[in-house]
Amino acid sequence: MTRGSFRFTYWAVIVQIILSVILMLLNVGIVPGREWEPVAFFLAAALFLVDLIFLGRLLRVRRNDKPFWNEEEASQGPINCPALPGKGWP
Repeated sequence: MTRGSFRFTYWAVIVQIILSVILMLLNVGIVPGREWEPVAFFLAAALFLVDLIFLGRLLRVRRNDKPFWNEEEASQGPINCPALPGKGWP
């Protein structure tokens, strides 16, 4: 997993956690006019637990892969981008 894909996946999981908490709160019946919906609540709770487990795994991957990311960035050397003045212009 690269550092960029880690960041994308991390923020996607954070958004899923927030949305599942909102769904759980809505299905508890705190909104006037809505009843307790047990099936929807337990589905949202299951999604929340799966997201927490996945977030834990992502943080473990981050801890284990950080030395490889640093080594890869160090071996690549400076960026040679023609769009940046002074960086790779002929």
